[in-house]
Amino acid sequence: MIKKAFLYCLCCMILLTATMSLSGCGSKAIDTASSESDTADKSPLAGIVGTWREDSESGVKVLMIGEDENYLFLNQVGATQKGTVKKEQAGGGKQSRFLFYDETSDLWAESSPVSDTGDKPETITLTSDGQKMNFKRIDENQKTSAEDYLGAWQSGRCSITVSQKGDSNQVDIIWGGSASESLEWSYLCRYDEETATLQCDSGAKKSDVVYNEKGKKKEKVLYSDGSGSFKARGDILIWTDNQDDTGKDLIFVHIPVDR
Repeated sequence: MIKKAFLYCLCCMILLTATMSLSGCGSKAIDTASSESDTADKSPLAGIVGTWREDSESGVKVLMIGEDENYLFLNQVGATQKGTVKKEQAGGGKQSRFLFYDETSDLWAESSPVSDTGDKPETITLTSDGQKMNFKRIDENQKTSAEDYLGAWQSGRCSITVSQKGDSNQVDIIWGGSASESLEWSYLCRYDEETATLQCDSGAKKSDVVYNEKGKKKEKVLYSDGSGSFKARGDILIWTDNQDDTGKDLIFVHIPVDR
């Protein structure tokens, strides 16, 4: 009787030990799967996410790459391109190449190999239709003062003039359609210290302006309850129009004033 009890206890101990061992293996498997999932959740574009700039003879080009794997390319002369970015291995797995597809899923450009060391590159080269574009990263954290906005900014046929009006900034925009007709916007903005941007919360006006052969101005107000914002980093400015998103495909470059 004592012998049977001893054998029963021994079997229970062996079973318990085996169960604990299997439980431990299962825990490690879950931890490994969780770790792989966390890695997969990170954006594969992390190293190149941000705003990039190239200066060329044809003007300034800006490339904005988001964590959502979308990009927007803007040219000072008005050309735009947008779509998605995909990553592929290159250089024996120690480098990556980024492929930029347009909205119709056609390949628009591809990058030169980028190191997979984890460091964020300060430059990136894209090739599109045999033409190379050498971009430098724009520091998104640099602060722009209210005074830095003052002056003239240009993007193709669209010009922005920023002047001081009391404690506010007056922003006037002219988009020339022809020698005698233009669209014009007027914003009275406050400077936002936290974001280093100019903000117009309400009261922005958009007008259709026509000049007759004698130079007399005829203005048709299209709306007077608009809003918007302006973000400058260095000598590049982005205009966000909250009413009809007119400035979404434009970049403006500061025009230096001769002193």
